[in-house]
Amino acid sequence: MTHLMYSTISCTDYASRYMQNTTGDIPPQLTLFCSVVAAAADRSSFNIYIYGGYDGLDQTHAPSDDVYILSVPSFTWIKAYSGDYRHGRSGHKCLKVYPDQMFVLGGIFEDPTVCVDGGIIQVFNLNNLRFQDSYNPERWSEYEVPALVTAQIGGG
Repeated sequence: MTHLMYSTISCTDYASRYMQNTTGDIPPQLTLFCSVVAAAADRSSFNIYIYGGYDGLDQTHAPSDDVYILSVPSFTWIKAYSGDYRHGRSGHKCLKVYPDQMFVLGGIFEDPTVCVDGGIIQVFNLNNLRFQDSYNPERWSEYEVPALVTAQIGGG
């Protein structure tokens, strides 16, 4: 089970395991969220996008519809999208099939017998930080670090 909590994260490199402090707009405690990674063109930073999930304590609470980005190596959190609780989900999967798009597949709302709002498949644009209204496999772009991120971590 994937679990995220508070302002430190567990990191592992080839030689050790350690706790890394993070800063910024730290997300609330979440579990059963999904994530994808997008790299800056020059590979100077890697942005981990997380979406959805619930608090891990009470499955009857509405799951999150928010998107957060953890930018590495600065370890800065940025809240990229504030969603609508009726659109939230947990237990879903995310895939980055195009450089600028995160596909969100499945998941459940508070009650598994209630369909998730917006449909079982959603597409989040990693460049403009919005859910797309439609999907066309011929329309995609290279990933560009969003201005919201560069405003927090610097770079161009």
